[in-house]
Amino acid sequence: FGPNSDVKVEAGVFLSPIGPENMAIKDQWTLSRSNLFFAFPFFHLGVRMIVPAGENTNVTVGAYNGWDSILDKNDQKTINVAVHHIFSNEVELDAQYFAGVERERGAAEGAPIRHLLDVWVKFHIHPRVQILLDFDGGFENGEMGMSSWLSGGVWTRWHLASEVYLATQSDFLTETRGNTDSKTASYIFFPTDWVSSHALCLEKRFGDFAAAKIEVRHDSA
Repeated sequence: FGPNSDVKVEAGVFLSPIGPENMAIKDQWTLSRSNLFFAFPFFHLGVRMIVPAGENTNVTVGAYNGWDSILDKNDQKTINVAVHHIFSNEVELDAQYFAGVERERGAAEGAPIRHLLDVWVKFHIHPRVQILLDFDGGFENGEMGMSSWLSGGVWTRWHLASEVYLATQSDFLTETRGNTDSKTASYIFFPTDWVSSHALCLEKRFGDFAAAKIEVRHDSA
């Protein structure tokens, strides 16, 4: 954005920045993804601007065609403000705020603005131990009352030996649906009041070119 500026402007389809998980399995501590990865948006179409706000801080402002939508499902856009900050080699933080109408045109719930706040923090608490905490919550107040959700995830990674790692993952999401005049809003995420999953993964890496993982996982709802 200018010959001498560090500001970056991008337009197109982006993987969603919500949550700490991403597509590349090589960058994940466990073999499978949490339920939160599948619950929240996968992609956004729009434009965003990334502004450095210090040596270790980036601020992102974006406008999109909603959640998981190439063509907007309604007449309003979704906005996003995010801050990513690296405190040190041991602590990293990311915070995302999204606001926009996500129900389709003509939805029985009306056109409420959905608010989402997602915050994750990664700690390197020991040379061989890392922990990652994620919180996500939000709400929308529609024609059928207030719908809301709360969720959280915990990941740990233990460096057991040369190129051998043990990782754990636990997540939980609970949702409350609006209810007015004997009418209940549809679920935002999964067709159940709560979901949870837990995983234990053993990984052996072979340099920078290969890895083998074995995992046991339990899901409930």
